[in-house]
Amino acid sequence: MTSDVRYYGIDANEIAPGLWMGSAPPRGRALSRAGFYVLTLTAIEHQPSAEHFPGVLVARAALIDDGTAITSSQWEEVLSLSGHLARATRHGKCVLVTCAQGRNRSGLVTALTLARMTGCDGRAATRVVQERRRSPFGPALTNIEYCKALRGIPAALHRGPVTSRVAKASGF
Repeated sequence: MTSDVRYYGIDANEIAPGLWMGSAPPRGRALSRAGFYVLTLTAIEHQPSAEHFPGVLVARAALIDDGTAITSSQWEEVLSLSGHLARATRHGKCVLVTCAQGRNRSGLVTALTLARMTGCDGRAATRVVQERRRSPFGPALTNIEYCKALRGIPAALHRGPVTSRVAKASGF
């Protein structure tokens, strides 16, 4: 895949090798044809059932982008999900994280996944997501509460060979 998959009818940008971020995905086989393995839907008001995305594993995170602080249960959910997504990319799978506009909710999960994939801190992950995501709806990660939560993510003390390789490929 290229770093932009709009030609499949999918609004998404590659943030790091195997990690993509975008807006609400089209229903049908477009995602599996584009090579995606995991689709994460984070917009609770726009989450069609998994049967609408044949050939793709669907994961969900219930986030609300209204400017309020993230609850502890939401934080636990996105931390767990980001760990699963990072492992999927390490196993060569293509992951797409989406929300309605592909900006904030998907940005939070994507930045957390990027931090786990590369060992970078949350500030660096936020910066990369903001630089690489080109949403037609506006800039990525403008939710102040999400950015504040990401600032609390420390860099990994040690990077293994896979994490180091992904960090290098991601520009760290």
